[in-house]
Amino acid sequence: MKKRVLFAFPDYSHTCLRSVKLFTEMGYRVDIVVAYNYRLIPRFFGRFSSSTFTKFYRRRALMDQIITEVPVGAVNVIHLSFMQFCISFYKGHFVRKRPFFNILKDMIQEDICPTINYSKYNLLYLFDTVAYLFQEKAIEQGIKTILECRGPHFKFSQNLRLALEARERGVDSEDYVPKNHNDEWWYRKLITEPEMADYLICYSEFHAQQYIDNSSKKREQMYLLPLPSTIQKSKVTRKYNGKHISFYFAGNVTSLKGINQLLKAWKSIQSENDFGQRSSLHIYGSCSEVAYLEEFKLMPSIQYHGKQLHQELIEQIQLHDVCIFPSLLDSYGFVLQEALQLNIPVISNFTSGASFLYEHEIHGYKCTDSYDVDELGKCIRQFLSNPNRIEEFSMALNQLPDYNADYMNALGKRNIEKLFEEIA
Repeated sequence: MKKRVLFAFPDYSHTCLRSVKLFTEMGYRVDIVVAYNYRLIPRFFGRFSSSTFTKFYRRRALMDQIITEVPVGAVNVIHLSFMQFCISFYKGHFVRKRPFFNILKDMIQEDICPTINYSKYNLLYLFDTVAYLFQEKAIEQGIKTILECRGPHFKFSQNLRLALEARERGVDSEDYVPKNHNDEWWYRKLITEPEMADYLICYSEFHAQQYIDNSSKKREQMYLLPLPSTIQKSKVTRKYNGKHISFYFAGNVTSLKGINQLLKAWKSIQSENDFGQRSSLHIYGSCSEVAYLEEFKLMPSIQYHGKQLHQELIEQIQLHDVCIFPSLLDSYGFVLQEALQLNIPVISNFTSGASFLYEHEIHGYKCTDSYDVDELGKCIRQFLSNPNRIEEFSMALNQLPDYNADYMNALGKRNIEKLFEEIA
């Protein structure tokens, strides 16, 4: 009898789909549970510049590609009928007032999960935020489960947020406690899912350590699957233009992404020598905090560009010399990986998961203390004092491999060989 695994996806994305290939290559037949049939997404959506249309078209294109790359009949999709999808969407949007992607998750768990014949499966491969009800069924049937943890551990992220807020106020931080019914529901769900899983998939050592520290899971239950890049490796080496160094940050503009440390370090640098005239900082990403927007306006050397479509962002960041990504909690950090793919020198922290992809003082800099403003400032000054480092590091980055799906899947497969032995 052919080995079968049930995948439960929040939605079609390259993050979710890359694990499917690993299992088909190991001889598994894969059934994917997802809210809707990807074939319902029209191909002509790819012609629109709208971020929503582009996102949906990308999901269709990714799934079409997967189907051509796996053995015939190795992948099957279980989804709602179009009529049932419309009914469930009406209930979620107009009655429950739920956001769109949360409605999709509700459909997967509430509408599809109870209809599955679990006796057919040797294994369930689940993604956080849609796992809980499937895990209950797995326990009833005696089926082992793998949970792919896309985000940081909930306790880790919430307590870090509270610690940063307390630090700004100069008071002692408190542990996270849910404040209302909705918070309580999410807290129990996101804490319980890792506890119920037999194995966890994480994206980096830093990511895995969060679950070791904040859950009952042991290191031997963790398996690392680094994520592939969605852009091609550049062959261009960057050079200093002799006049100006342009730094950039990309990501959500929040304290959790290290924006407080970045702004403090940047202010200090702008007051020194002629660094202020020879450098600029460009910030890309959503910002809902008015205080940050006001600070950006007060500093002529900072330009805030807001959130952009992914393709537009990639085009924009290629105009800059150095990527600064001082995030305090990223389980991976595609921003960092994209800079490396484009041979852009980087400044980051060990708390940015993808920092394992490059070496300190060879391809850029890694701050050992994510909270140390002086250390971050010192790394920025290294480029301002020695602008030829841009070309030196970029040349070294040019020698790194292309972190595409083939390369990263090969790396991931080596990491989880023991997992396949465990579940055999």
